[in-house]
Amino acid sequence: MIQEPDNLVNFFNSLKKYSDIRKLIRDGEAEGQYLECKSPLSLSGLDRNLQAQISRVLSGFSNAGGGIFVFGVSTDKKHELDVLTQIDPIGLIENFLRKLELRLPLLTEP
Repeated sequence: MIQEPDNLVNFFNSLKKYSDIRKLIRDGEAEGQYLECKSPLSLSGLDRNLQAQISRVLSGFSNAGGGIFVFGVSTDKKHELDVLTQIDPIGLIENFLRKLELRLPLLTEP
């Protein structure tokens, strides 16, 4: 589990391949102060609920000194932690990325 912002760059750089994400799942990595995972539930990707969740996470990361947001990975509650459980491929990924890039600046205020 990531414990401090100094490790974020190393952790981010360790996530270059699909197999790196699978290893996190296999190792039972949990979300925490510096790691958040979301799996869009609809083909449109960025519904209002997900936008609100993204806004809260980004605000939390900015208050914590940074963090890593992974889209396309779902979690399950285990022992009071949200543990990464599976990869959920995002359909129409280019469309999702385009929407994300357009809406991110609107989701939080400095």
